Amino acid sequence: MDLFQREIRARVVEAGPDAIRVAVKLNDSFHEIALTLEVRPSDRTITGARAEFIRFPYDRCRDTMARLDNLVGVTIAPGVWRTVAREVGGKDGCTHLYELTMEALRVAMQGFYRYEWERLPQEERLPFLRRALAGECYIYSHPEVKARFLLEE
Repeated sequence: MDLFQREIRARVVEAGPDAIRVAVKLNDSFHEIALTLEVRPSDRTITGARAEFIRFPYDRCRDTMARLDNLVGVTIAPGVWRTVAREVGGKDGCTHLYELTMEALRVAMQGFYRYEWERLPQEERLPFLRRALAGECYIYSHPEVKARFLLEE
């Protein structure tokens, strides 16, 4: 017997000059919720946040969406996790909006790296990633490791 299933999908797109849009959607046995963050890459500031409750178990679940307004102006930097927990989660929030926001922040970082990568000269790209991801990724933390980039083959 299937007790529960969940899928989370995410996408980051360039949405204009100095703007990216992060869309994350949760679909599980009881919920279908979409979250969109608008972010300014130059200073990593959230400029917009909205959600759509498509399928949900209780008529008052939507009451929590207004808490996303508290994220506008927040910078994606160390400490942002605590800010999101305080502003979106907790007893007056929604655990699913909190979870989607956290995922949106994780994929936004990937979007920032790609956004910056695209604007760098070829010879600056690898050093940029080594600086940005040192301590976060085996390949970028160990310059002595010679790895072949497989995605361009």
